[in-house]
Amino acid sequence: TTFQAEMTDFVSALGAELESKSGKVSTAEALEGKRYVMLYFSAHWCPPCRGFTPVLAEKFKASAEEKQIAVVFVSSDRDAASFAEYYGTMPWLAIPPWLTASTRRCAMARCSSMSRRAVRTPASTASLWVSPLCRL
Repeated sequence: TTFQAEMTDFVSALGAELESKSGKVSTAEALEGKRYVMLYFSAHWCPPCRGFTPVLAEKFKASAEEKQIAVVFVSSDRDAASFAEYYGTMPWLAIPPWLTASTRRCAMARCSSMSRRAVRTPASTASLWVSPLCRL
């Protein structure tokens, strides 16, 4: 699903901070200027997800900068060690692993409600793509 969203929608849905390879980053700053923001719902314990992650990572590395793409990993891993191991194979951002399952569900619900409306901002617009690859 692709739609237009304001940056405040992303901050509301994903939280004020995201996890990056170098530590915590402001969601607004990390996604600023991005044309596409993709949420990747995945988990270490999901075989189809583990098979798809390297393919997505390769495509991301090849085109993210040029096409102004951001990917945010939304983990359904069952523990911090599984998250850390799996996220270690990914070149993008993540919703921090210390969020509870209910917070992840809330983010998913907010993203779902965002997809039901189209919003344009004068300065910049971002499209959000939510992959239905795995039924986590």
